[in-house]
Amino acid sequence: MMRFLICLFISLNSILLSSAQQIKVEVNKFQEKNTKAYYLKIKIEKNGVSYERDTREAFIGLFMDDLGGKLSVSDICLLVKEILPYTHDYSMSSQKVKPYYLISYQQVYKGLPKPKSKTYPIAIDAMFAINRLLYTEIIYSLSTYPVLYDSKTLREVNDNSTMIKSMAKRYYQWLHLIEHSNYSKRDILSKEFARFLNRGRVKWWDMMLVSRGVRKEI
Repeated sequence: MMRFLICLFISLNSILLSSAQQIKVEVNKFQEKNTKAYYLKIKIEKNGVSYERDTREAFIGLFMDDLGGKLSVSDICLLVKEILPYTHDYSMSSQKVKPYYLISYQQVYKGLPKPKSKTYPIAIDAMFAINRLLYTEIIYSLSTYPVLYDSKTLREVNDNSTMIKSMAKRYYQWLHLIEHSNYSKRDILSKEFARFLNRGRVKWWDMMLVSRGVRKEI
């Protein structure tokens, strides 16, 4: 009897601990005041503490700093799952196309070609948010602009829903790979793993610079 009670206590304690550590994620779309454009607000609750960022902010990756590296692989998967439905939303983002990278890289990008696209839809905003949340430190190796291009024609495709869907599919594949593997969080957040997102026909702007020989391989 005593052995049974001990086992029961351990089981209940494990369940309670697991429950306490579960992440809660909310992603919602809001309309920018006096416009027909939108932005995404992302809220995470971990161990009773809430963290909130929206895609109008320059450094939403600070979200991860707030969490102090406390997100597990399953937490990352849930976060991405909540954002991915917006990759099918083609309403316009309230933000204009501009570069996003750490201040220390300003000299590196000074004088480099800039994309022609001026706007982008929420679908791209959602994918770019995933990049900025998870790959803040290595964003220069993935996407410094919220701009997609067709690697066959070398044309920007921010207004091409078919091409945007192609890239969104890549993000779903990326998530599926994580969920059905034993990759560690360190693996998932590495530069090598991030490169998976740029291996399809549709790529992020920085790969255009590589194709033109302006930047070295990233």
